[in-house]
Amino acid sequence: MNFVGGAIAWRLPVGFQIIFTFVVIFLVFGLPESPRYLYNQGRAKEGLQVLCDVYNKEPEHPEIVKEQQDILDAIGMEAHRGKSWLELFKPDRVQTRKRILLAYGMQFMNQVGGINLVVYFVPTVLQENVGLTRNLSLLLGGVINCMFVIGSFVPVLLVDRIGRRQPMMWGSLGLGISMMMIAVLLSFKGSANEHATSSASVAFFFT
Repeated sequence: MNFVGGAIAWRLPVGFQIIFTFVVIFLVFGLPESPRYLYNQGRAKEGLQVLCDVYNKEPEHPEIVKEQQDILDAIGMEAHRGKSWLELFKPDRVQTRKRILLAYGMQFMNQVGGINLVVYFVPTVLQENVGLTRNLSLLLGGVINCMFVIGSFVPVLLVDRIGRRQPMMWGSLGLGISMMMIAVLLSFKGSANEHATSSASVAFFFT
């Protein structure tokens, strides 16, 4: 839309995203309630059915029985505790505070790790440092954003086989190396090697 003048150049891209919002809203109506919520509301039969649908197993299967018992045990334990938000940060037998802090920490590091900087400023870097045209810079910026969608399929397909810790650890290492290489290669601005090093940094924007 950068070829179009006027307010439509930014209004249409922003407004177009509403379509995907409605698609998500429509699809949510087809999702069942979580088993934990159903058990907590006294709807055990529905909760058991959701577990069977998720695992594609019969109610008598050991995995279903264990999952059901774990949910009931957790609900029973929570019934004997207060329901204050402060309970989330108190040490207990199931290490709730540790898990909460780990979850917050991972989300925090996701934001301060630098990926948003890359996403927002990559067209500017490609145009001013690498020397690409504005149109090509915007196009490559869009392609880099599409890498989020492509990359999300990897954990979806492999997370049950390889777990979560290893991809997160190796992914963080790869992100750190990529950010370091981008910083190093773009630091040659104003030197005789500026164009070559800036062009090489493009590869690390995709990784």
